[in-house]
Amino acid sequence: MVEAISFFTWSDYSIPLCKSCNRTFHVKCAMPPPPESNPILRSGHTPSDAELQSVSATINEMEECADNLKNELCALQEMMDRLRSTEYVLRSVLDVHRAYVAPIRRLPVEILAEVMDWACGVNANLLERDCMPLTLSAVCKSWRDLMLASPILWARWSLDINNATRTMACVVTPRLELFLDRSGDIPISQIIEHGYRTYQNADKAPIAHILLQHTHRWQHLDLLSVENAKEFHLLEGRPLPQVKTLLGGPQQLRFAVISGVFNGFPALRSVRVCAGQSEVIPDLPWGQLESLRATPSRPGYALALLQRCPNLRRWTYDTGVRRFDIVPMPRVNIVLHQLRKLSIDMAQQHDDNPLKHITAPALEALILRWTYTRAAPTIADPLPPFLARSSCPLRRLELHQPLHVDFACLRTLRSLVALRISYAKAALLSPLGSQPSELYAHLSKDDILPQLEVLELWGEDRTWPDVLYELIGIRQHDGRPLQKVKWNDLDLIDEFGDA
Repeated sequence: MVEAISFFTWSDYSIPLCKSCNRTFHVKCAMPPPPESNPILRSGHTPSDAELQSVSATINEMEECADNLKNELCALQEMMDRLRSTEYVLRSVLDVHRAYVAPIRRLPVEILAEVMDWACGVNANLLERDCMPLTLSAVCKSWRDLMLASPILWARWSLDINNATRTMACVVTPRLELFLDRSGDIPISQIIEHGYRTYQNADKAPIAHILLQHTHRWQHLDLLSVENAKEFHLLEGRPLPQVKTLLGGPQQLRFAVISGVFNGFPALRSVRVCAGQSEVIPDLPWGQLESLRATPSRPGYALALLQRCPNLRRWTYDTGVRRFDIVPMPRVNIVLHQLRKLSIDMAQQHDDNPLKHITAPALEALILRWTYTRAAPTIADPLPPFLARSSCPLRRLELHQPLHVDFACLRTLRSLVALRISYAKAALLSPLGSQPSELYAHLSKDDILPQLEVLELWGEDRTWPDVLYELIGIRQHDGRPLQKVKWNDLDLIDEFGDA
């Protein structure tokens, strides 16, 4: 007699749906044997007519159960959707009620204005999708009124006109008009680019023409794209009383003077001259300048400009690539009584360093940079004579790739608070190149740099950290602690504290 084959085993499941009414959903399932022990699938058994009829009835019964389960799920899903929708409404209403009692509503107007000032940041980028002044003014009527009563917040905007495309113009142009309108007559801090190429460019023209209606608020003017004096005719008859910064080449600045539209530059305080190959000296009111930047230019030309600026407080010079000087170096010593910050960037260290011709008795910050492409010769260091002539209360000194650090010279800087030295690669140093041990030997002495708080060193010598750790400890013990010490990007004060 052939043993009967079992196709399945009935199993009943009960799923509780409601604890209140004890409603349950019953599932009756015909469970087949596991695949690894299923004799029907493994033996190739062909079901008989009776077995087929039994399996078909079982399939129909379970399909009906599956349909009922699907209907139950749909009903539950519909209920879940209604509950979620109700939850969303409830939470939205809660947000409104919480807003009624929010602490920020009790802030005095003056404090809230400070919060908005902080939230708006330094500048709102008009090209970005989220613009904080617009976002804050859309919160509620009181916030909108407060933002509209703070025109300074609408005057702080930035716009890179070179990245503004015609696609962006439909968004940026109305934004710019809105910010200009809401900022009243507050001066514009954005650098304005002037020149025919700006007004004729399809992408830049809409923005440039809007700004042209506000020349009385311009402060900073970029003339680098100007090609002749006729390009200033667009400014004729327009007031320009607040222009305090000019950027351009010597010829472009000369065209600005010739045009006559600036009426003597009454507010001019800062000029950046991008000399290039031209070394014309435009007839600007040099005597009223407080800041001058000559980059790139030859030392002789830079000093010729400097002689005309007795009231400078900041001077930046960059020689660019190495070139022979056409304008001879002046033999006079230029005394700048008001100069507070001086930065000189030489392509290489040469005997024509402008520092040799300057005296600055009030200087507080000095930054000197050199660049080497090959081993440099040993030449005279212009820093010690300059400091001896100036006797200045220097508080910050940066030396980038110096051939040699004169520590006897540093000993005289009793007011120095911050010192940064970036050493050149070993292959480029002269035999006088400073070593970590030399720096340690000088800075660990009681009488050198008593006010020093910040020391930053950059270089390839990996013995620096050990030397600096010991230096930190000695100066702490002597009551002259360093507040910040860095070697490359490593903050050694934190590391020393953890140790």
